[in-house]
Order: sequence, then C-alpha cells, then structure tokens
Amino acid sequence: MKHRIFSFAFIFLLLVTFAFPQNEDLQGEPVTIESMLAAYISNDRQTQILAAQYQQAVLSHESVQNSTGLDVELSTGTVSIRAGQFRAEPAVTLSMPTLNGTVVAASVPVSVYGTDGKASVGGSSVSIETEILGGGAMQQRLSLVKSQRNVLEFRRSLEEHLLSTEYDFYSNLKSIYTEYASVLSAQNTLYEEKIDLDAIVVQGYGPKSSRYRTAQLEMLNAQHIADERQRRLERSVEKFAQKCNLDPKKLTANEIPDVSLQLESSGILEEPVTDSVHNYKAMEKAEWNMEITKLEQKADSQVSLYAGAGYTHKNTTFADNDTVNASLSLGLFGARLSAGVAVPVTGESRTPAAQFSLSWSPSDLKSDRIKKQQNALDVHLALLQIQEAQESYETDMEDSLTDRTDLLWTRQLNLEQAELYRELVDDMASWFAAGYVTDSENRQAQVNLQNALIQCRITDIELLLNSIKTKMLFVVEED
Repeated sequence: MKHRIFSFAFIFLLLVTFAFPQNEDLQGEPVTIESMLAAYISNDRQTQILAAQYQQAVLSHESVQNSTGLDVELSTGTVSIRAGQFRAEPAVTLSMPTLNGTVVAASVPVSVYGTDGKASVGGSSVSIETEILGGGAMQQRLSLVKSQRNVLEFRRSLEEHLLSTEYDFYSNLKSIYTEYASVLSAQNTLYEEKIDLDAIVVQGYGPKSSRYRTAQLEMLNAQHIADERQRRLERSVEKFAQKCNLDPKKLTANEIPDVSLQLESSGILEEPVTDSVHNYKAMEKAEWNMEITKLEQKADSQVSLYAGAGYTHKNTTFADNDTVNASLSLGLFGARLSAGVAVPVTGESRTPAAQFSLSWSPSDLKSDRIKKQQNALDVHLALLQIQEAQESYETDMEDSLTDRTDLLWTRQLNLEQAELYRELVDDMASWFAAGYVTDSENRQAQVNLQNALIQCRITDIELLLNSIKTKMLFVVEED
C-alpha cells in the first residue's frame, strides 16, 4: 500500500467561516482530530464485539497448538487389591503428532504377594510407532494452519471494521456539509420571499389583497422549510458530536486543520492508493483456498503405512522370556493389513510368534473415490476464483482511479470557482457601498461564496472516502 490514510477526522470546517463558540470537549480539554476520531471509534459497539471475538480466536489457536504439540500421559493403569495380593500397571505415553504421529509408550506391571511384600515385575514393555506414509502428520499441520488463518481473519475483520468506521465518520461529516448547504439555500429563498413581500407592500397592496396573501403564504412556507432544515442540521450536529464525546454547544473549528491540509499530509493528491494484486482481498483468499485445498489432498492420502518396534520384559506369552517386537500396518483403498512378529531374546527357545489381521470396507473405498473427485473439483473451483479475482481487481482499480481523477478535476474547478466568488464578494461590497448594486445582489454573492466553499470541503471529503474505500479492497500486510 503506497499510502496509509491517517486516522484523522475533521468536523464542521464550514464553522471556521461561520463562527461558533470556543471548541472544547466534555472535560474542557482542547479538541484534536485524533481524539475525535478515537472517541468515535471507541463508542462503536461493533468494534468492541470484534475485538472480543479476536481475543477468542487467539485463545482457540493456543488450544489447538497445545493439542497438536508434545503430549505426555501418565497412568496408574488398572489397580487391583485383594487378600494377599496387590497389582498395578503404571504406564507412560509420549505423543508427538507433528513428528509423523510418533508415539512412544512404556508400561511396568508390578505385583506384590503375601504378607512379606514380595514383589515381581512381569510383562514390562516399551514401544514406538511412527507413520512412514500417509496424511496423519499433514492433518496436524492443517489443523494449525486453519487455526492460524482463523486468527488472521478475525484480526482483519477488526481492522476492516476500523476502516469502515472511519469511512462512516467522513460520510457523516459530508452529510452535515450537504445539510448546511441546504440550510443556506432555504435561508436565501426565505430572504428573497421577504423582499418580494416588502415590494408588494410598497406597491400599495394590503393584507386583504390576494397578491399580498399569496406572497405572504410563500414567505411563510419558505420560513417553515428554512426552520425545518435548520433543526435537521442541529440534530445531525448534536448526534455526531455525541459520538465524538463533544458538547455541541461548545463546538468550534478554530484548532482543527483545514481539509486541504489533511489531504496534503496524506499524500492522496500526489499518488493514488494502490497495492499488488496478491494483497487484493478476493485474490488473497482465492490463493489461500488453493493452497489449503492442495494440503487437504495430501492429507487425504489413500495409502498409509505405520511401523512400530518394542521390547517386552518377561513376556507372559513366551514363558516370562524377554521379547523384541516389530509391526507394520498398511492401509490401501479401504483395506487395512496389520502384521507383527515377536522374537524371544532370552530363554532356550528362539521361535518367533507372528500375528496377522486383515479388514476391508467397500464403503471406505467408495468414500475415498468420492473424496478424490471432490478434491479435484475444489482445485478447479479455486483456480476459477483466482481468475475471477484477477478480473475483479482490474475493474475495481480502474473504477477507483477514474473516480479519483474525476474528483481531482472537480476539486480544481471548485477551488477556481471559490476564488472567483471571493473576488466577486470583495467587488460587490465596494459596489454596494457606492450604491451600484442592491442588498439582494450583494447578499447573493456572499451565499454563492459560502456554497462554493462547502462544495470544496465536500469534494475533499469525497477524495478521502475514495482512498479509504480503495484501501478496504486490500488486506493489511503483516508487520
């Protein structure tokens, strides 16, 4: 992002021209743009909700990290006590999900007989099993990746809402300018209607004449419209001031910078807000979907192979001789084959014992085939989303740049018109003093200047809104 729009708000810049009382906040401290926008955001309930949800996502991620990390389990096993005998089977299991699902386990069965407390240890064992082929480890990685993504999306939602709240701040300010222009228009119409009524009186028409009463009704209607628009403006100002923790009766803009200075400090006038296509929200999400889909394909491997080894002390199956154990477990297309062998290493006999098991589920085979087809469609869909995001990026950037160009042109035109109106006001003041123009013409020139200044402010706000809106198209880069 070439520009970061400063989190500044400005309010009632037109009041610089139209003199309100000294500007203070509710605590009597001087008002700053930063404090006004900060208060506006802090009073937004949705911001508070999103901040709490973000904290929940962080805690949830910590829980996932804890469940997929190194895990140690200690167990007493089954403890049995009866007359003359005590038996326990303490065990320890060490799980390492991220290390190919490796599990190390050990158990030491202990028996105590008789009143003399004679103890014997039999069947003690230690074993290790790990995944050679398959998606077990990838599933653990996916859990972490999705959890991290969840935290990221909640953080981005909060940041996006902060931008949205800033956008609302400027939109409200623009509405106030628009309402003020409407008040000026209504007041000017009222002034003209009063002049028309005075002219009718001068012409000799009385209160009972139809012409007088028609003019009077038009003047009263203009008065009603002007009062209504004034009350609407006052309500908007009061509501907006409350959101900024300001007292509307104490508002002034004496210490608030002009909006043109705001634009110059942000750099918006020099260069447009742009960013790379990879940070475009739709593209970033589409690319992430593609990446996660490929990881899910790897995790959904139809072939799995586990290998295990162990050592058993005094294996009761081999007449209390020590044995070395090895095992393999193969999963393929819905079938699972397990084979193991135990070889005595003490005693006279070295005859090994083998174990086999085979299971097959046709439904698992069908499910695997359907899952494979779904994965292929997911990849195709993710590719289409990337292509669509590319087209959307180009369209949005073109629209943003076009709007900015039009606004810059309008801004320059408004500034030129305001300067002409300012010169005309100075000339009108001289001509009115000399008696060359009427009071109505002189006042109309002043109203035109006020309207031109308001249009300048509105255009400047629209430039800020355009920049914020463009910025909201992109994700915030990680610091």
